[in-house]
Amino acid sequence: TLSSRKAGIRTFQNKYRPYADYEKPGYLIMSYKSDFSSQQAKLEMAKNLPADAFLVIFGNPLSAAEKEWILQTYESAVPRSRIKVISLNTGGNGFWARDGIPVPVLDQAGSLTVIDARYYHSFEPDAEISQLFKTGLEKHDYFYEGGNFQANHRGDCMIVNNDRHALIPDDIFSGLYGCKQLIRLPFVSGIGHVDERARFISEKTIVTDTPSYKDLLEAKGFTVYLLPKPARPYETYVNSLIMNDRVVVPVFGEQTDAQALAVYEQLG
Repeated sequence: TLSSRKAGIRTFQNKYRPYADYEKPGYLIMSYKSDFSSQQAKLEMAKNLPADAFLVIFGNPLSAAEKEWILQTYESAVPRSRIKVISLNTGGNGFWARDGIPVPVLDQAGSLTVIDARYYHSFEPDAEISQLFKTGLEKHDYFYEGGNFQANHRGDCMIVNNDRHALIPDDIFSGLYGCKQLIRLPFVSGIGHVDERARFISEKTIVTDTPSYKDLLEAKGFTVYLLPKPARPYETYVNSLIMNDRVVVPVFGEQTDAQALAVYEQLG
């Protein structure tokens, strides 16, 4: 992708496009760990996996007994034939799979490539993932997490411009992540990832729980629906999982749950 490097000037060939979260999934990848009482949520996601997609569960180098335990845990949701259990070096540091697993993009022929960035939890499975899935591999040296990347299939991309990611030049996003338009949303509060603040539902439709983002994104021509914000810190209805005609949404036992679900139902 990097076509020249002279006097500190980088020139990229824009040969990739983003894989959008609303597109047909082939795999759902998650850690074997169940931190934050997440086992029920993971089983719910697995249960709603499309019938032709695979569940991939990773961990530290796993014994045969540990792999069998994982298979037994998840085969109530997915047939064993569609579960792949893989060992990754430092896999125990990768609970936040969306952040540490490399971001997927597609080339002009529709072939998969993954983008290797630095991850601050010392979980660097990028080359291993590329080998396991037989994909291309591109690399840059900036710290970046997949949780701060949202895009549609046309190349409109959103990130929260937090302190770390504000340092990444636009041409990294255009050249490696396939972004034709990069929208840097201002940091408001929280972790500083876009997946807690805004997400694409379709090419031109976005949900957000941040009113200032709604105004900004509508000014760029998108149709934006406002989700409520739960009462406690770090809770969000935005960080959902779309799999074909189903969406898995976190709920918190709060009065805003029903309102949030109604927004998703309104969007089909």
